[in-house]
Amino acid sequence: MTTHVSPLVEEKISMDWQSGTTGARRMACAVRPVATEPASATTIAEVEAVYVWALCETRSAQPSGTLLPIAVHLKPVARVEMPSDGDWDNGRVKEMFPERLHDDLLSDGLTNKEVAELETAVRARARELAVHQ
Repeated sequence: MTTHVSPLVEEKISMDWQSGTTGARRMACAVRPVATEPASATTIAEVEAVYVWALCETRSAQPSGTLLPIAVHLKPVARVEMPSDGDWDNGRVKEMFPERLHDDLLSDGLTNKEVAELETAVRARARELAVHQ
């Protein structure tokens, strides 16, 4: 599932980070799926949405990045929905994710071990993308 979701997240966040800047800011992202919609989906063909924690970093000499929950809608058309600062402030972020996931995505966050795993994965993803440039 991550091989389907990571490129979608990378494209969206690269476009968002690039707006308002003069230089390209291609991102490498690692995702940790939390849940799918429907919850009973057993194959990627059945999945309508995937809710993930994503760690994304710029692919540059001095990387910067972000760690945030993201909703990746696969059907009917692929689109990525991620909270902006304003979404956290006005409560809209709660509308992006099913209520059953609010604790996992909006309150508890990730453990240090899970963050470390994402950090390792995003570095590997950046190396992979560098080879395919």
